[in-house]
Amino acid sequence: MTQLFPHGLTPQRKFLLSETRERISRRTLKTSDLQLSLLHFREAKLGGDWLKESASSIAHLRRNQGILRAWGLSVWGTHLYYQNLRRHDLDVSVLPLDIFETVCWLIEDREEWQLQDELDDIFPNGITKLELLATLRFLYQEKNEKGHNPAFVQLVSKGGNPEEDIRLVRRLVLYCEQMAVAVGPTPIDEIVDAVDEGFRQTVTKKPFTKEERAYVQLHLLVSLHNVLLDIRSDVFKAITHEDPPNREAMLSVSAMDKTLGVDVAFYFRRGGKYLDQEDLHSPDRFERFRCPLLKTNLSEERFLLESDVNIRCCLFNHPLEVRKHPTKNYHVLIALQRRNAEFKPTRSRVGEPNY
Repeated sequence: MTQLFPHGLTPQRKFLLSETRERISRRTLKTSDLQLSLLHFREAKLGGDWLKESASSIAHLRRNQGILRAWGLSVWGTHLYYQNLRRHDLDVSVLPLDIFETVCWLIEDREEWQLQDELDDIFPNGITKLELLATLRFLYQEKNEKGHNPAFVQLVSKGGNPEEDIRLVRRLVLYCEQMAVAVGPTPIDEIVDAVDEGFRQTVTKKPFTKEERAYVQLHLLVSLHNVLLDIRSDVFKAITHEDPPNREAMLSVSAMDKTLGVDVAFYFRRGGKYLDQEDLHSPDRFERFRCPLLKTNLSEERFLLESDVNIRCCLFNHPLEVRKHPTKNYHVLIALQRRNAEFKPTRSRVGEPNY
């Protein structure tokens, strides 16, 4: 049966999408306009997983599923797992599912010759990538849990030599360490590409220009700002070997690197008033529970209009908005409710930050 309205494009929906695309071209977009378009693209199954997830983050107060949560937990969990690894007492009988999948993914990403060269101490006669992955999948199975999706895998060691199996897995976990901690944030370009594709499949054939891509990135940052993530306490403890803090896991736009990005971290209210980021210290590490998740190519100096260093470092404490720069011909992020900062802010956003 031929669809009367392909992609659900009724006259009203098509008009709204066309208006949103025009506002991107004219730089008069409101973030809520883009969010409504993302919701339409999700329902029409356009743009792939990242676009679907971006829309779902708008539609739901707290993300307890989906690619954004999965990637956030994977990146955060992998970094924390290896930072807290007990190398001389490494228990691999039960592994967090995200860690197990990361190990498999890293092995799958290696070239055959690299595996042969780097694992010749345990496989002197060589082993193929398919054989190694099949062995891991054979040794582990997901741990069934009542009322929850599986979050762990357990070593079942069907036959064979359990001690040899444990030595093998320990070796592979340690083998993947440097590769795992080198995994950086995902470029937000992947989401911009998906949004671009959504518009081109519905209302225009014209791709985003370079300037439009930067403009859309700013609005996507605002859309993902202060999204809550659901991280189970038992997963937290398995990764960090510590009881979970009484805190909320949340995404936040960050200017802590040279470019704007989105971090995942744990937050609490200081004195019941000011939102602050939890830093759980160890003797040789700082900010153990903050991890970059998405990155842009937007310079934080150019695209964040804020002179107060306290506000720049604590964007999670402020609503954000996209506005035209007061003296230049491009748009920037600004932090709203500046007076709500913990320390008295500078009198104006305009000016050079004094670090």
